[in-house]
Amino acid sequence: MHNDLRSMARLGMGLALLLVVGGCKPSKPDAEEQRKEARARATASESVAAERARESGAQVVEGPAGKGLTDEQRKMGVARIGDFVITLGDVERQLAQQPSFSRARFASFDKKVEFLNHMIQFELLAMEAKKKGYDSDPDVVLAMKRAMTQKFTQTDLQALVTVSTIDEAEVKTYYENNKPLFIQPERVRASHIQFATQAEAERVLAELKAAIATDTARARVIFGEFARRNSKDTATAGVSGDLEQFGRDGYRDEVADATGAPGTGARPARLHEKLVEAAFALEKPNDLSPIVQTDAGFHVVQLTGRKPAVNRTLDDARRQITNTLLREKKDKARDDYIKGLRTKANVTIDEKALEGLDTTAIKDAPPSPGVMPLPGAVPSLAPLAPPPVPTPPTEPGPVPAPSGVLAPRNLQRLADPRATPTLTPRERSAPPIDPRALPGSTPAPSH
Repeated sequence: MHNDLRSMARLGMGLALLLVVGGCKPSKPDAEEQRKEARARATASESVAAERARESGAQVVEGPAGKGLTDEQRKMGVARIGDFVITLGDVERQLAQQPSFSRARFASFDKKVEFLNHMIQFELLAMEAKKKGYDSDPDVVLAMKRAMTQKFTQTDLQALVTVSTIDEAEVKTYYENNKPLFIQPERVRASHIQFATQAEAERVLAELKAAIATDTARARVIFGEFARRNSKDTATAGVSGDLEQFGRDGYRDEVADATGAPGTGARPARLHEKLVEAAFALEKPNDLSPIVQTDAGFHVVQLTGRKPAVNRTLDDARRQITNTLLREKKDKARDDYIKGLRTKANVTIDEKALEGLDTTAIKDAPPSPGVMPLPGAVPSLAPLAPPPVPTPPTEPGPVPAPSGVLAPRNLQRLADPRATPTLTPRERSAPPIDPRALPGSTPAPSH
């Protein structure tokens, strides 16, 4: 009996020991170890990429953070849709189209994958639209022509004239012929109220000062109201007594006839020198002058603005003049180029057919797109949802790559643009890398 009990005890201890030994599993590397391994791979591949770039002579374009892509790296595929490949250069180009504040949103690895998935969805929709014949739709053709014309204008036509074609003699001639643009005397703007007698002027001036004292912020408005009610100058009373802007010579900037009506093309009558002196004597906007007597009556003047004198030398104005001449030459070169195209194409117009078009009978249509939409901004569709976040596996192992994305090392290029620029056949068959272990990504949860 005791022997049986001892045998059963030994058997139980053996089973317990077997369970303990059998339950021990090698501990998996934690998140920090995974990140260190990924960083080590990226660092090692960086030196390889740099060496290959030097050997091939490819130019590296540096970005704000000092990281850039070589021409070889831009050809790398990061996603494949059937036979169509999205390259790293395509991703870079699309990101460059985004505003700088938007690009900052895609700094993390997960956001780069999200952006790439938007590009994949965009290409899928574009392929499907082409299958259905939308590439020959008139609106699509027009949008393509607009984009193509804009690109052609910004490259070929802009290159017709360069700043090197503008010599110093042209700059000097422009400066001498347009000196009023660069040398201007001091100008002021003022309003006035004209009275028939000095007594009336004194009475209204006292009322005006009292009204302004109660509400200094509305000094100009109050003066205008007094001018409309009291001024005997019919040419300016309707515009709150405004005398416009003028210089010490008394001539106003605005073209008007002797009655003060703007826009008639005649030289305006010169303001009385007493009014000019009174206006220039005022220091701050809204200041009031003492009563001024002229042959037209008695006046109170209010300063409403002051423009300091401008005296720009040729050296000061050279950049502005060069830009102006460059713009004028570019416009002329473009016009001449288009005239040449029109002559070669033998353009004819059927005026009779054109007259038959009734513009009032044209129905509204959706606006034709001017440029191709950016990823995630597909017209007439709801915003594309971000790709689902993969569920962490219950057992140690790699996280599946997002749909449509190449799983191996090229995806790592989204986290570090300096990683290995090409894949060997062995690398293509390698298992996917856990995206959470890449530099800058979210640490993997520990189990």
